[in-house]
Amino acid sequence: MPSLSIGNNRVKLTLDGRTGFIRDIFSKETGIHHKCCADDGIWPFGMRLGDRYSPDILRVEINGSDKCSSQRMTHKTITRKGAKTLRMRYKNMLATGGTPSGIDLTVEITLKRGADYFLITADVTNGSEYGITNLYSGWGGLVAAESAKDEHLAVPDWSLGTIWDNPRKDFQQRETFGYPIFGSQGCMVSGWMDLYGPEGGIGIGYLNKQGLTMFFNIHSEPAIPNRLAPPKSEGLAFNWQLFNLIHGKANETLATVGGTYPLEPGQRFKTDPWILAPHAGDWHRMADIYRSEYEQHFKGDYLTWEDTHETAKKIDLTAYYSMTIDKDGTKKFKDIPPAFDAIIKRSGVEPGNLLTGVLALWHSPLNWPDHFPRGMTGPKAEAAIAAYEAMAGQLRAMGVEAITLFTHLFYNHRDANDYTPAAETGHDHENVIWYEIGNNACMDTDEWQSLWADHYIPGYASVDCDGVMLDQGPTQYLVCTRGEHRHGNDGPAMLGSHTAATLEIVHAFRKGYPKKRPVLLWTECASDLPTRWCDIWSGWDGEPETGRRAMEIVRYTFPYRPMSYTAFKEKWTVEDVMTCTVNSLLVGGYYGFDAAVRWPRALDEPIRQYVRIRQELRQQNAPGFPQGFKDTIGLTVSTPNLVAKVYANESGATIIYYAKKNIRNAKVALDLAALGLAKKNKRSKRTFRVSLKTNEAGYKIIR
Repeated sequence: MPSLSIGNNRVKLTLDGRTGFIRDIFSKETGIHHKCCADDGIWPFGMRLGDRYSPDILRVEINGSDKCSSQRMTHKTITRKGAKTLRMRYKNMLATGGTPSGIDLTVEITLKRGADYFLITADVTNGSEYGITNLYSGWGGLVAAESAKDEHLAVPDWSLGTIWDNPRKDFQQRETFGYPIFGSQGCMVSGWMDLYGPEGGIGIGYLNKQGLTMFFNIHSEPAIPNRLAPPKSEGLAFNWQLFNLIHGKANETLATVGGTYPLEPGQRFKTDPWILAPHAGDWHRMADIYRSEYEQHFKGDYLTWEDTHETAKKIDLTAYYSMTIDKDGTKKFKDIPPAFDAIIKRSGVEPGNLLTGVLALWHSPLNWPDHFPRGMTGPKAEAAIAAYEAMAGQLRAMGVEAITLFTHLFYNHRDANDYTPAAETGHDHENVIWYEIGNNACMDTDEWQSLWADHYIPGYASVDCDGVMLDQGPTQYLVCTRGEHRHGNDGPAMLGSHTAATLEIVHAFRKGYPKKRPVLLWTECASDLPTRWCDIWSGWDGEPETGRRAMEIVRYTFPYRPMSYTAFKEKWTVEDVMTCTVNSLLVGGYYGFDAAVRWPRALDEPIRQYVRIRQELRQQNAPGFPQGFKDTIGLTVSTPNLVAKVYANESGATIIYYAKKNIRNAKVALDLAALGLAKKNKRSKRTFRVSLKTNEAGYKIIR
């Protein structure tokens, strides 16, 4: 049987020389063959053909079965700037039944010089009489260790990261992660996941520059996406799919997801790059790969540390004060400055490092959109705005530099003053967790965009407001299918409309504020797609149903993005504050502490310690703090009761640590070479010892 391969001294793919089916995914650094079985699965791509009502009429795939052995392709290898690309062309691909499908496909597999990962794309022309209702990446059992008990799965989901130990036991049914929509297991912040063991791992990623709403799938008894027939094998299957949002656990509480959005006959589509990475090390390596490729693929189209709002870079603590104007009148505005002053005195935070949220709501129920200071007119509205301005003046006199208001980008209640009929989706879907806020608008309409660019954003800029908290910022509940909207009836355009329209409003905010007073944007939840231009991100509160929370995953993937690991958290603990201390996450979280209530007295000292450490590190210009977060790279401690994290840049490293229990003379070791900081004729390994009481924190600067 003829074979084909592409590789270097680190990785190698072996393919069938006739069909292009990937038989082996091999890491030369670890010696691991990541496919369970050479003939198993569908690699590198598969498709389903049909229509929105019957999405599985034909199957077109590259697999290792006898039925696929008649599939033919031509290939050539191209070398450009040190990168090798294997290009495979398929003309009029065969369906699994052996009949021509009309599908033309070009697959390119690129291996950059010295890389330990492949970049793979599919360019498909639909010459079939049916739509392509599912286009998906390699599907079949993968392994990262000799025993399933030694494997771990890392996913950058909305909790800022979750790790499943022995993940095969948790994914015995197909589970989906939406990107950026809800799936059965929630949403992803970034488009990658990684299965790893003691020596190395196998990671996948999708560089979704087109911003398409999509799913990632995981299944420990792999079947074809959409719960179709086998192949089955051992191992864990995980991949991504396009044009198809069907899963078996749709939850009306969260979303009306479902359906297909086909690539119609006559259309052509090219995927963004799929990362396939058989690597040494754990999930940190996959995060490094994704970050590097994301920054290249999205160059000039995401917010860097340098362009992040200067105030956002130095926020330590967050707090809010809420009021409903039609119930409370304007008198509560007078209570706000004393409440925030009490926060400042009790925490020790500098006023300029406190982010204040003013939740001034017109209505009860909310009936969004009707966002203060717009959405209402008349003498009562004018009085409320005047009271707000007086309050803001008092906060400025105190030294507060971050005053934000609260908003939401896509709710469209029929009882709102600013209800916009043209933005109706036809789904009539309310968020049943919070029914009073209204139906989902389609943001991809001229009328909805004008509502923000010409009405709401000038309103925020007209008062003393530094920016807004974007409630449910990247959240997507459904895909609009109304053909009269800007996305039309085109499947990929409908799937890309949410990300594109969210970005349009975010950019309208940035254009709508004067250059001397740039807007500060803080999004609830996080996404490197719709909210990639927001200054501050937030995780979602609560532990995953299975797996263990690991917020360092997203923190490490995007170390230059200020973030909090929780939203609307009511019961803060000492451990929460300590976690924020070492990981440089904002205490108070999205929304912040209720300034009228504050926090339990037991948190006073941990919060003051957290604030003090952050102030001192800024004053000393500590290397890498906070934008150079490296998690535990190169770092070891002698006891599990000592939690330590490292930050680094070209001038050195900063280690922040705290004790879970009393410790005496515990050893901390840092290998500067692992951080790329080893210098000629200088020792690369540094050690020091610490003795701490329970919940006492400290830091060490190494230059």
